[in-house]
Amino acid sequence: MSDAFSPWTLYLPFATKVYVYGFTNAAYQQRIRVTFENGTVQTLTGQGEGNRATSPASFDYTTPSTGSHLNGYQVVVDISYSKDGSTWTASQVAGAGCSLGWTAATYLVASEDWIDVDWNDAVVQFLWYNPPPVRNAALSARKKLLEGG
Repeated sequence: MSDAFSPWTLYLPFATKVYVYGFTNAAYQQRIRVTFENGTVQTLTGQGEGNRATSPASFDYTTPSTGSHLNGYQVVVDISYSKDGSTWTASQVAGAGCSLGWTAATYLVASEDWIDVDWNDAVVQFLWYNPPPVRNAALSARKKLLEGG
């Protein structure tokens, strides 16, 4: 993995509803801060092993149709941990994504809080669906035919 410290930057597709989920697998408290290009910040916190959901467990965000970057809508993920809830230390982070053709894509950012090197202490998942325009056009044509048009 990486020895990079928080934060991690990724780019989401424009004009897309993105679902964001947070999980913890750590004894220490975990804090995930997701900062969108427009300055909107969403914080997820949690503690515990076994892919325990953060609080909040999830949220969704619709990216605008344009942004400041050609490669997508910028999102910065900052992950930190705390032994006592008052002092926060930046975690190591790494991220990667994959897609299922034009239909669905996911991007994960995982962290390591310097304790057991398992790289799952806090994990945030971005998930989105984008049916290709051709599919949407085909569905519209089929619907029109079924309706007698």
